[in-house]
Amino acid sequence: MSYDLSVFVRRDWLPSSDLLRDALRKRGVEVVADDIADLSTAHGFLPVVIKGAPSGFELDGEAITDADRDEYRRLLAGDGAASDDLMEILAVCDLELAFSCHASDDELAAMRIMATTVASLAHGWLDDPYAGKTTSYL
Repeated sequence: MSYDLSVFVRRDWLPSSDLLRDALRKRGVEVVADDIADLSTAHGFLPVVIKGAPSGFELDGEAITDADRDEYRRLLAGDGAASDDLMEILAVCDLELAFSCHASDDELAAMRIMATTVASLAHGWLDDPYAGKTTSYL
């Protein structure tokens, strides 16, 4: 079984790689990848170490475009709604970071720490569809 999280942010609010590495290190996660300087172009497996053990998760950055917003508006209109929480997030953000892992304890813990740290530092939103909760870090 896999577990997925999404972080919605503005590119210009993303933390520097040094700030992100320091914040993650304080929470017990060490990023193994040499360069995490541009999360907006991240694509693929991100190796990390948590509790001294190698782990990791998939991370993919996807631009949020006007076409994406228009498509979501059409979906809402089809349901008879003008807006919802996601539409308000899409109106502000221009980047979705999609996190995915197998549901092992260490992978999930490392992924959750990374996702919440990025959302917090970038003043974004963390969406956990399994918990049915979207958290704002504004």
